Amino acid sequence: MTVGDGAMFGRYDNLATGDGGLAGIAVNFLRNPGYFVEQLLSTSLGDREKLWYLFLLLAPLAFLPFLTQRYSRLLLLAPLLLNLLTRYKYQYNAGYQYSFGIAAFLFYLTILNLSEWKGSSRRPLLLLAVCASCFLYTMNVIPRLVGHVGQYHRNQAVYQQMDALLDTIPPDASVTASSMLVPHLAERDTIYEIAYHSEPDTQYLVLDMRSASQKLSQEQAVSWQKAGYVVDQELKNLVLILKKDDA
Repeated sequence: MTVGDGAMFGRYDNLATGDGGLAGIAVNFLRNPGYFVEQLLSTSLGDREKLWYLFLLLAPLAFLPFLTQRYSRLLLLAPLLLNLLTRYKYQYNAGYQYSFGIAAFLFYLTILNLSEWKGSSRRPLLLLAVCASCFLYTMNVIPRLVGHVGQYHRNQAVYQQMDALLDTIPPDASVTASSMLVPHLAERDTIYEIAYHSEPDTQYLVLDMRSASQKLSQEQAVSWQKAGYVVDQELKNLVLILKKDDA
């Protein structure tokens, strides 16, 4: 939003006070820069997760983003502050998408800095990068991958039922949907996530009725039904589709 507020801003509420938006963060920084330094490595749980996050980002690159005598290049690390200054735990977790942006900067810095090293010096750095990448992939990624694949196979029939139901929604229809269902419905001109768009103004509302989301989805369904939506299709305890009643 134009004043530095909106859906993502709450992830930095540890830095701002009141309704000051980005301006409020700047004022707080000038008042207490030491607090911002403390926030770089502190977490809501008081653990060392941010240090581990930095290690996961930099070890596979042999720490090359920092190995330069051209200190002006370190400005390219500034986007990393977006991941470290927050208390939102997923933003400093390498298993989530929030690292994609800073990863591009880190790869670019690695290429720039490595190009200035002599051939005999490059080999140990590249060997370190390969070994760290293989080790950390084995330790962090493979266990998650095995878990996700296993979960899919255990619930494959349910997922196929849900997919088939979602495919019945016309591709040119406007849709509001629960967060976890948005990706399947994303190839359309008008698609909203209900957490950020509660206005009943689309043709369809698609709600996730699984246990983790069911209570909230039931409340949202009641609200939209009062606005003139009717049940179109349903998979009990899985998906509920409401359609705007144009009668």
